[in-house]
Amino acid sequence: MQKLFSIIVATHNRPKLLENLIQAIAGQRLAWQEFELIIIPSPHDTSASLLHEMSEKYPWLRSEFPKNDPYLGKSASYKRNYGAKLAVGQWLAFTDDDCTPDENWLMVAKARIDSDEEFQAIEGHVNIPYEGPETLTLKGMKRLQRQGGYQTCNMFYKREEFVKVKGFDLAFPYYLEDTDMAWTFLEAGYKIIYEPKAIVSHPPLEADPWKLITMASKSGQHLRLRSKHRENYDAYGMTPMRKSQVLYFALGLSLIISAFVNLTIFTTLLVVMLSIVTAHMIKMYWGLSFTVKELVLVALLTPLVPWVCVYQIVCTMVGPKEFWKNPTKVSIF
Repeated sequence: MQKLFSIIVATHNRPKLLENLIQAIAGQRLAWQEFELIIIPSPHDTSASLLHEMSEKYPWLRSEFPKNDPYLGKSASYKRNYGAKLAVGQWLAFTDDDCTPDENWLMVAKARIDSDEEFQAIEGHVNIPYEGPETLTLKGMKRLQRQGGYQTCNMFYKREEFVKVKGFDLAFPYYLEDTDMAWTFLEAGYKIIYEPKAIVSHPPLEADPWKLITMASKSGQHLRLRSKHRENYDAYGMTPMRKSQVLYFALGLSLIISAFVNLTIFTTLLVVMLSIVTAHMIKMYWGLSFTVKELVLVALLTPLVPWVCVYQIVCTMVGPKEFWKNPTKVSIF
């Protein structure tokens, strides 16, 4: 039977969160005959028993481990493309395993699809539910609620056009893949509309200062994105390194050089570095809730992050594949 929606979810060892998602899909007000849920787990995923149990309970749910996955379950883009190949729905609805779609999520999307408006993709609204004082992590996550972010936790793509653009670019395994996908759609001449009533809630994350290093380790991906979508990349004001990171890198490099040249200069630069870090922390955390441990760790990591960025950018530029120079999409379609 032809279905309207194929909901595709890539998951990796998150059985409890995945169970919450499945229950949210079970609570959709749209008739279950009109959608299917395709979950693509990792090899030896800890959610295997849950998926088996839920698949027997819900006829609209199926899961499949990708055969001969070259990424060994570490590429969300590969999993999503794999799910798209299995899909029978006219529209591909993407969300994440740690999210909770509103009960009207699919119903609202269907209403827009049934209208006379011509479009090939829908961006839904990402809600960040939170009670209590605002934290730095929450402040950053609130950006997900803005229109035009094209977060894959709440995107609908018409399957026919999705296949035409060859799905997600596998050169973006799990970072910037959603931005690349949307920009590819737009540059192909397709239209993406925004539907604020198609809501998916993304729970706020716990403060994790080490994520600064994790994000910096993906800086090289910006070269690929800029190479493929120069106009959009510049229009959005994106950059592999922020101005503050460039400043920290320059100061850090000067500190290293001065340590071998002049102790007085080294001491002066060290004082300047500490002053800038202090001012930066005050600006970042002013009016926010935080722990002393978080503040100290962020202060220590902040001057180191630019070095990780530079290392990743250089590795990308001199790497043997130099994929960032070649805009040709890598895909399983």
